Order: sequence, then structure tokens, then C-alpha cells
Amino acid sequence: MIKRRDFVLGCGSLAVISGIPVAGAATLFAGPGHRRADRFRPFVDTVFAASNEAGQTLGMKLVAIEETRIDRRLEQFRLVFESDERNAEDAIFSLSHRDDPNFVTETVNIEKSATDPSGRTYVAQFCLFAA
Repeated sequence: MIKRRDFVLGCGSLAVISGIPVAGAATLFAGPGHRRADRFRPFVDTVFAASNEAGQTLGMKLVAIEETRIDRRLEQFRLVFESDERNAEDAIFSLSHRDDPNFVTETVNIEKSATDPSGRTYVAQFCLFAA
């Protein structure tokens, strides 16, 4: 299983090896002038499929996009999902949209929300260089 730390280090290594400045790498992944959070806005209240290397597959409804504006140079937000699955492990998941085959699969770290005692809420946090 891929750990979050290894995933983040690998992405940074990819930018260094390819010779892309880190700010340029953010543009490469997010697209010039595009905010990554905006990619998910049309999909609020719709269902995604998330699967990890262990073979676990979850149906996850995107219920909110919460943005935090701490630094103007960064795009910081989290996707908030609800799922009937209460025993999902915190892991790296491939996230695809169930009803839109044009949605390019995202690889994200999904964790249980520490603030939801029911265990139905999961989050994927993003902290990207602003394009």
C-alpha cells in the first residue's frame, strides 16, 4: 500500500527529475489559470467511486468543498464525502466519477473525518501551489 508520505515525496521527485520548477509542476497538474477545487464544483451532491490498492471500493457522495485561504500563493481546500461504508481505511484511492466517464481519475489520500462520530464522513485535503 502506498503511504501518503511516499506519494507526496514521489510527486516532488517527479518535478525535480523532470526539471520542472515546483511552481511549474503545480501548473502542469492543475492547468494554467485553473483552480483545482473548481474542477469538483459541478460534482457536489453526486457519487464517486474510490478504490485503493487493497481492493477496497467505496461509493462516496461529495457533499462539500471547504476552502481555507491561509496563503494567497496556495490553493488549500478539502473535499468532504459521505459514505455508507464505515470501516474504510485511511489510504490513497483512485477517485473516479460514477456518472461522468470524462472525469479524469484523481489519485487522492482519503481519511476518515475526526469530527464525525458516525464514521460516515471522509475527507481529501489539498494544498497546491496557486496557478
